[in-house]
Amino acid sequence: MPKSLVSDKILESSGNALFELQSAFAVPLRLYLFNGAWHQLDHHHNITSDAALTHQSFDLSVIPCPSLNQPEPFLHSVSAGFHVVGIPVESTRTAVVYAVGESESGLDTLLRAVSIQSQQIRELREESHRDSVKFDSFSDQILHSFEERSWLLQLTDHLEMCEVSRNMGDVVQNLLPRLRAILCAESVAFLPESAPGVFKVPVIETREPGNAPASHILLPEIVARYRSRALLQPFICNWGPQDTGPDCIRGVQSLMIACVARDSHVVGWLMALNAEPNPAMVTYLTLDKDDPEFSDIGFGTPEAGLLKSAASVLATHQHNLKLFHANRSLTVGVVRSLADAVDARDTYTHGHSDRVARLGHHLARRIGASAQTCEQLLMTGLLHDIGKIGVPDYVLLKADRLSDEEFDLIKRHPVIGHQILQHITELEYTLEGVLYHHEAWDGTGYPAGLTGKNIPLSGRLLAVVDAFDAMTSNRPYRNGMSFDKAERILYDGAGTQWDPELVTTFLQYKDEFRNICLRPVTDCQSIDMIDLNALYMNNGHLEAVVRSAMSEAAG
Repeated sequence: MPKSLVSDKILESSGNALFELQSAFAVPLRLYLFNGAWHQLDHHHNITSDAALTHQSFDLSVIPCPSLNQPEPFLHSVSAGFHVVGIPVESTRTAVVYAVGESESGLDTLLRAVSIQSQQIRELREESHRDSVKFDSFSDQILHSFEERSWLLQLTDHLEMCEVSRNMGDVVQNLLPRLRAILCAESVAFLPESAPGVFKVPVIETREPGNAPASHILLPEIVARYRSRALLQPFICNWGPQDTGPDCIRGVQSLMIACVARDSHVVGWLMALNAEPNPAMVTYLTLDKDDPEFSDIGFGTPEAGLLKSAASVLATHQHNLKLFHANRSLTVGVVRSLADAVDARDTYTHGHSDRVARLGHHLARRIGASAQTCEQLLMTGLLHDIGKIGVPDYVLLKADRLSDEEFDLIKRHPVIGHQILQHITELEYTLEGVLYHHEAWDGTGYPAGLTGKNIPLSGRLLAVVDAFDAMTSNRPYRNGMSFDKAERILYDGAGTQWDPELVTTFLQYKDEFRNICLRPVTDCQSIDMIDLNALYMNNGHLEAVVRSAMSEAAG
């Protein structure tokens, strides 16, 4: 019989099983192969050459042939007090390997041995399963630790890459959901503090909205109670499920609180309420729920470290935001000074730059421009006539209508303004609006004679609001016209002088634009501004993405 009928792997496995069975039944056993006939295997697991072997006092040929499809153990009596026992240990579709031996024991004794062996096997399987569960649990813990490390790296990236102008509320809203998950807390919250003991509306992230203990009332109470303990380091308090002392808080079994502060200036407080089982340990807890190591769920040092890191990120962002606003105020102040310098030369145009800025900002909002574009148009509107600094007073202040030569001098102010601002990197985004706000839709404008949407958005938009304010303002040689008349002129000039879609939007909200013109001249910082994503763009151009029925983006 060729040895190739049975693989080396099966024979090796059979040898291991033989050792275990000999220990269980306390009888010597040998391996036999059955494939329609019996063949003995030697100690090297090779098939001997005899076709029908006998072993000591019994003859295998007298044993009923077992099934190859469903091999089963057999017990065959060969003489008084002697039995041949056979146990299948491995099988293929064409052969079965049996462990065979003689036993003086009866059926009852063998059954008891089998029962003991089965019990041991069951216990080994259960122990193996517990070890497997523990291994999976420890693997999940390692994964959770990796997630914590990954989250800390995300915090670092957030600090380095997020727009410095994003308000604190947006940053907190993005931070809290991930923080709650990584801390395994029922709720996390940020409570802003404008002054010691004076709080703003908190931001709360919870697993089940409406059922969490975190509330607008409870959070200030927690800060008041633990403020002194949490100023320098996160403070943790874990109560047992049976605790009912005076320090306990209804609905709260555990809490952490960390101060969000920079240079002794408290910005607010981060809190986590009610620690929950780590999802990575749920299976393990189910198996060993009485294990004292896991019987009490609470916050610990690792969670406190994560909360402190989150507090540091928020404090740093608030500090950067403060610096940003200081820098922005300085920029706005410089721009206002430049605009005022132009307006101061002519009392009749006083406030014109301010109104154009506000009108341009509002029109940009109404066409659906981004917050960034709206802000940049505001600044561009303030500076759109800065080039008039280079126009002689006798032309700029002339009480009569200008001659053709004088008008040519006035027409130079967009180019002069562009030349003044082109070297100020922080104001590069104003260049297009300053240079092209006198271009006309039909190409009859100046200085470049551009047509249609070849004119940058800032130029087209400022052309509308600049013309409207100029028509409704007093001049040395005429009084300002009525809003109705100016609006009719805009309507008639749509598609020739001005962008027709921008004019349509302007007229749709004409009452809002009238109100802007009627407001007193104010500092630009008091204008109702949209929160910014960024003030400056690296390429010095306006963001031209517009979301409106005008399909501006396609242009």
